[in-house]
Amino acid sequence: MGSVTSEINARWFRSNRELRTTYVHREFVRELVIQADRSDSKPQFANGRFVFIAEVAPKGVWHTCLRWLPLTSSKRRPSTLACNAVAGPLPDEGQTHLRRVRIETPNHTVRRAWDQAQLDMASLQLEDPTFAKGVFIPAAGVPWFVTLFGRDSLVVSMQGISGYPEFAAGALRRLSELQATADDPERDMEPGKIPHEIRHGELAQLRILPFQPYYGTHDATSLFVIVISYLYQWLGDVAVLERYLPNAEAAMRWIDQSGDRDRDGFQEYKTRSTHGYYNQGWKDAGDAIPHADGSLAPLPLALCELQGYVYDAKQRMADIYEILGRGRKSARLRAEARELYDRFNDAFWWEAEGTYYLGLDGDKRPIESVASNAGHCLASGIVPPERAVIWRHALRNALSPQLTSFGLTLAFAITGSVVIETVFAWPGLGQLAYQAMLSRDYPLIQGTVLLVAVFVLSANLMVDVLYAYVDELLGPSPNYILYARASHSSDPAVREAAMAFREHLIRGMAFNHLGTERPSKRLRAALAGYVAFVEATADQWREQKLRDRGALEQLLADVLVATVGATAPRKS
Repeated sequence: MGSVTSEINARWFRSNRELRTTYVHREFVRELVIQADRSDSKPQFANGRFVFIAEVAPKGVWHTCLRWLPLTSSKRRPSTLACNAVAGPLPDEGQTHLRRVRIETPNHTVRRAWDQAQLDMASLQLEDPTFAKGVFIPAAGVPWFVTLFGRDSLVVSMQGISGYPEFAAGALRRLSELQATADDPERDMEPGKIPHEIRHGELAQLRILPFQPYYGTHDATSLFVIVISYLYQWLGDVAVLERYLPNAEAAMRWIDQSGDRDRDGFQEYKTRSTHGYYNQGWKDAGDAIPHADGSLAPLPLALCELQGYVYDAKQRMADIYEILGRGRKSARLRAEARELYDRFNDAFWWEAEGTYYLGLDGDKRPIESVASNAGHCLASGIVPPERAVIWRHALRNALSPQLTSFGLTLAFAITGSVVIETVFAWPGLGQLAYQAMLSRDYPLIQGTVLLVAVFVLSANLMVDVLYAYVDELLGPSPNYILYARASHSSDPAVREAAMAFREHLIRGMAFNHLGTERPSKRLRAALAGYVAFVEATADQWREQKLRDRGALEQLLADVLVATVGATAPRKS
C-alpha cells in the first residue's frame, strides 16, 4: 500500500474561543475555524468536542453563537451575519460592493421584483483573493457554479451591461489574465483561447482534473471579443479598446487557426484531453448533440451558433479597428464576415424545417435536430431578414406560455378590479360593484357580475383563438380542414363519401397504420388523396356505380396505400 499523503489536524485556541481544523494534502491546504462568540459560559474542548458547562435557572436563558469560518489559501476570514440574524446584509468590513441601481415607482409589485433582481445579481458577485478590490466578476450560477466560467460570466456581462457594466469590466480583466499563451492538450489549451472554467478545489489544485484553468469551450473566445465591444459601446471609453486590443487580436488568431480545425471556413471543436468535454458549446452534456435517429454526432462538431458568434466577433472587431484608425484591418475582417455569412446560410439552412441545422458533424453531415441553438444566430446578425425563423421557430414556440399568462392575468385584473378600485378609490366597474353591494342594489350587482363574467369569458375565448393561430398543433388540424371541406360539399355524393371515410378512420384502419411516423404529415397526404378521390368519383356516385359501401371502403383503402404507403386491411 502507498503512504497516505493527506492529514487532518485540530488545534484549540482558548483565548480566542475557537477550534481550527486544518486539512493538508501535498500543496493543497484548507482550514475550518469554529468560533464560539458571545457565550454565556466559557467553551471548552476535549476529546474532539466543544463543551459548554451551563447552569440555567428555571425560565432562564443561555446563549452562544457558533461561527463556521472556512479559510482558503488567503487565510482571510469571511464575513458572517450578526449573531441572531437569519437574513440581511453582511457587516461592512471595508469590502466594496456593487452599486445599487434604483427604480422609483408607486407600484409595490414592480419595486419588490426590482429589489429581488438586485439581490439576485449581487449574489453572483465573486469574492476571490486573487481579484483586486473593486473588480467585480460574475459567477456562472448559484450554487454549483460559483466560480469564473468563460462563457457564462461573459453572457451575464452582456445581459447585465445596462445595469452592471462593472461585471463586464471585471470579467474582461480576469479572463484576459487567464487567456492562454501556451499549448497544453490535457487542458484543451491553445494560444489565444479564453478559458472555460477555473476551479480552486483539491482535485483541480493537485492537477487530477484539468481545471487550473480548463480551456475546453469554443464559444468563450468569440464572446470575449463581443463583450469588449459591448463595454465600449456602453462606456464610450476608447481606453477600453486600447487596453484589450492585444487580447482581442490573440483571440481572433485562435478563431482563424485553432478554432477552424480542418480549415473549411467553419468553427469546430474536438477535445484533445483525456478528461476533456466531448461537447464544448453551451450545451456541453455528453449526449447533447444527437442526430435525428438519436445517435451521437461524431467529432469534430461545427455547431450553428458558433458560426454566429464568430460572425458577430469579426464585425465588432472590424468596428474596433475602424475606431482605432486601422482601416485596412477593418476592411479585411468585414470581407471575412461577409464570406462567412454567405457560406453559413448556404451550408446550414434547413429548408424543410425553416430553420438551421443544429450543426455539421465530423463527416460534414448536417445534424438534423431542431434545437434552440439556432436562436443564438438571431442575436449575432448572421440570419437574413427574409428567413422567418423568428416567427416560425422562436416566437411561435415562446408565445404559447405567454398567452396562458396573459389570459390568467387579464382575468385576475378584471375580477380583482373590485378590490383594487376600492382600495385606491379609482372610478370604474369594480368601484361601481362595490357601491352596489353596500347599497344592496341587486339589479346593479347582477349587471356588474354579468358584465365581469362576459369580460372573463371573452378573454378566455380570445386566448383560445390566439392559441389556434400561434400553435398549429392546437389549432384546427389540416386533416380536419380537408375532411370538413368534403363533408360540407354541396354535392350529396361527396358528403356521403366523407361520412364513410370518417367511419373508416374512427375504426382505426388509417390511424393504426400511420402511427409510426408523424401523423400530421402522413394523414395530410392521405386526406389530400382522399379529397381528390371523392371529387373525382362524385359523378360515379351520382350514376350509382359505387353505391355499394364495401366497394367504397375498398377504394378508400386503395387510396391510403397509394398516397402514404399504408398497408390498410381490406374489408372482407
